[in-house]
Amino acid sequence: MGVKLFVVTLFVVSIFSLFSEITKYVIKKDTKDSPLITFTDAIMYTLNQDEVLRIVDAQTAIRYKTRDEMYKAMITTRVKDKNNNDVKDTVSAQKMIKKADLYSFFDDVKYNRDDFMVLRTHELYYDIKKEIAYNSVPFQSIYNGDVLNGNNFYADNKTKFFRASKSHFEINMNKPIKKN
Repeated sequence: MGVKLFVVTLFVVSIFSLFSEITKYVIKKDTKDSPLITFTDAIMYTLNQDEVLRIVDAQTAIRYKTRDEMYKAMITTRVKDKNNNDVKDTVSAQKMIKKADLYSFFDDVKYNRDDFMVLRTHELYYDIKKEIAYNSVPFQSIYNGDVLNGNNFYADNKTKFFRASKSHFEINMNKPIKKN
């Protein structure tokens, strides 16, 4: 009796298995981009044979395979202006991301060029190869005492082209005029 019930059950299961459809569930493992190396209170220098070209100071610096991230960071570079004078550029932000040739700065972005130019915004993008800076949020800037505020600026350093929407100028008319 027990063998007959076992054989009938086996036959019913095999018939059911023959006509049932099998679905394969593929479980994708969520792969996170893990850091290759992490630094805290990091100071990095870029040097050439003669001088220090760039200083990067960050509370936290993380290097991934395709990008670098820095938090509470400041980049200081030395550049030459059109009169071949040394000028110090400083950019600081709460978060910086570098992917290939594009730098992205977020939250409390401050850009200073020596003592004659100041730019404040919450978002800034800069392409190193094309030398183009842009953003899509409000900004405030001061250039030699003149104030420019607006939204969505675009600046091309190679062609010296600048554009901003909803801009507001405040020009200091009491400044002495420089004679060349």
